[in-house]
Amino acid sequence: MVDWIRLHNKVKESATFQLLSPSQRAAFSTLRDATRYANRLNLYGESGAGKTFVGWVLARELGALYLPSPSDQMQKAEIIVVDDAPSTRTQSRILYDDALEYANSVVLLSREPIDDHILQVQLSLTAEDLAFVAETLRGFGGPLRAVTELEPGLLWNYFRIEVG
Repeated sequence: MVDWIRLHNKVKESATFQLLSPSQRAAFSTLRDATRYANRLNLYGESGAGKTFVGWVLARELGALYLPSPSDQMQKAEIIVVDDAPSTRTQSRILYDDALEYANSVVLLSREPIDDHILQVQLSLTAEDLAFVAETLRGFGGPLRAVTELEPGLLWNYFRIEVG
């Protein structure tokens, strides 16, 4: 478990555009471009698709403020990225309004699409993404073995560290 935490921390510290999978790159590029004209954006997708990783890269590459939770302290920033956001219209509007007091654009990361008229970007995994992530994780100190049967859960669950 300690090896897994170390690997996770290495990946987080190195979160850059180059480490994004193809689907994550497309989502990142759409969000990056959209923050120039839209102030309410939603990146959504199933658990483990890499929304949080895209949020980390937005923070590193664009200087956005990344908040792991909607209850975290807001601060002044050009862009605020809020993870684990609610997908209901009422709750997300409250969160957007609060965040827009501090930023020009707000990106909410959620599992379900937010039920509102905002720019939405769906993130889902492909076989190409999984192969890319496996190779990336190997580069961070594997050895790793890819799980061949996809199952619900975090992207991290698709890979196992081989001990030995």
